[in-house]
Amino acid sequence: MNLEINDRTTGFLVLLSFLLILYYLNTTLTHSRPPRASSKGDFFIEVAGDVESPGVYRFDYPPDIMELMKKAGVPNVDMASPQTSVEGPLSTGKVVTVCQEALDTRFVISEMSAFYKMTLGIPISLNKESETGLTAIPGIGPGLAKAIVQERSKRGGFQRVNDVLSVKGIGPKLYERIRPYVVL
Repeated sequence: MNLEINDRTTGFLVLLSFLLILYYLNTTLTHSRPPRASSKGDFFIEVAGDVESPGVYRFDYPPDIMELMKKAGVPNVDMASPQTSVEGPLSTGKVVTVCQEALDTRFVISEMSAFYKMTLGIPISLNKESETGLTAIPGIGPGLAKAIVQERSKRGGFQRVNDVLSVKGIGPKLYERIRPYVVL
């Protein structure tokens, strides 16, 4: 009888240990690396305005405006018109707003919302993002976002990402936490 209890106890402890190891590995792997769009294969462009299918589109390479319009369902765009001339490929994290008037099509290119960028794993610019947008970064609240914008204005922009350490409230530990989410 005593041997049977020890076998059950041992089996239970082995099972419990196994489950704890799985739990630890899962939390370590999911929290140690933030989701990031890679430089190869993840280009996200948002399309808005006068299009058949607005939304965020993913490409394996930086698309040009014609490829984007084809995917978004904008037929017969005249790229020779001065209103539609967009030079070169689009970079990830952009919003292309399409304005169609009679026979003319215009494109307005702007930045995607910081909250969309975080969802898609696109780093946020410390030098360009708004105060509200900076709050999308885990660990940055409204007060710290305001302090970052004030320091950025005082300096005329950050020269290196680690310059953000000069902001009161950002120490080495928080810096290491936010570093994967930010760029200049």
